[in-house]
Amino acid sequence: MRGLCYGFYLSRTLRHVPHIASFSPNLPALIPCYNYRMNPAPERVKPSPRHRRQTFWQILLPVILASLIVIALVVFASLATATGSAMPATWANISTVWLIIPLMVIGVLFTLFTIGMIFLMSRLLRNVPTYTRLAQIYLQIFSLRVDSILDRIAAPQIAILSRWAAWREFWRKLGHLGRRA
Repeated sequence: MRGLCYGFYLSRTLRHVPHIASFSPNLPALIPCYNYRMNPAPERVKPSPRHRRQTFWQILLPVILASLIVIALVVFASLATATGSAMPATWANISTVWLIIPLMVIGVLFTLFTIGMIFLMSRLLRNVPTYTRLAQIYLQIFSLRVDSILDRIAAPQIAILSRWAAWREFWRKLGHLGRRA
C-alpha cells in the first residue's frame, strides 16, 4: 500500500460500503494523503535594521554590561582578599544585610497576611453557627421527605411479601398439624 494516497484508498473502500459514503460524500476529498512530505519550513525573513538596533540596545548591551559588572566584582573581591585588609569582612557584612532585608520584608508580609486571615476567620465563625443550624434543619426536612417517599415506594412490596410469608407459614403449620394427627 506504500505510495498510495489514503484518500484514494478510502474512496475505493467507500464504493464498497455505500451507507458510510452517504453520511459524508466529501470525506475522501478532505483526508490528505499520508505519504506527502510535510509542509516546508517558512522562508526566513531578514530582520530590519531597526530590529537589529533594538536587539543590540535592549538585549545584548544589558547582558554584556551585567557580565562586565559581575567580572569586575569578582576581580575586586579577589584583590581585596589578597591584600589582607578588613574590607572583605565589611563587604561580607553589607551583603549579609542585603540578603536578610528581603527575607524580613517577606516575613512581615506573611505575618500581616496571617493576622488578616485570623481576623477574617473570627468574623466568619461568629456567623457560621447560625447558617450551619439552618442548613441542618433543611437537611433534616429533606431526610424526612426522602424517608416518607421511600416508605411509600416500599410499602406495596413489603405488603406483598408479608402476605406471602403469612400464607407460607399458614400452610407450613397446617402441614405440621396434619402430620401429628
